[in-house]
Amino acid sequence: MHHTFRRLPRLAIATLILATLAPSAALGAAPSVSTWYGRVYAGDGLDANSAYLDNPQGFTADGACGLTITDTLNFVVRQIDGATNVISTVAGSGRYLVQNGPASTAAFRTPRDVERGPNDELYVLDAASGAIQLVKNGRVSTWRRGLQNPTGSTIDGSTLYLSDT
Repeated sequence: MHHTFRRLPRLAIATLILATLAPSAALGAAPSVSTWYGRVYAGDGLDANSAYLDNPQGFTADGACGLTITDTLNFVVRQIDGATNVISTVAGSGRYLVQNGPASTAAFRTPRDVERGPNDELYVLDAASGAIQLVKNGRVSTWRRGLQNPTGSTIDGSTLYLSDT
């Protein structure tokens, strides 16, 4: 399978300044790499500009200028700390399957979007499994299943809206 690494741009609304949050321009310009379902995975514990993200598709802010990102083809959910810009894996082991349990050993098939709930829990839309996974208190559990292809979402108060195409 052939993948090209993607950049995650940031647009400051007040000033309309576009910046790259992760990875850096040098990594974003890296040559295409042939991988098996996104096995290029690096950067945890480092500045986000040094991280490799394989097809990041969804993200949500945490209220402290940080971002939680679905690193879709690495099958994990990652977080960038708003104060330090350090990236870390919040949930997922990088294996392509669905497995509930501790966040570090749990698994996703294709995490496409993520939303932060009112109590700081995360709702991860796992498109290939047709489910919404809940990440709360260091554990991953299936919150809803039986969807077709959940790919986009937003939260308004305590209501989760999603597209299921």
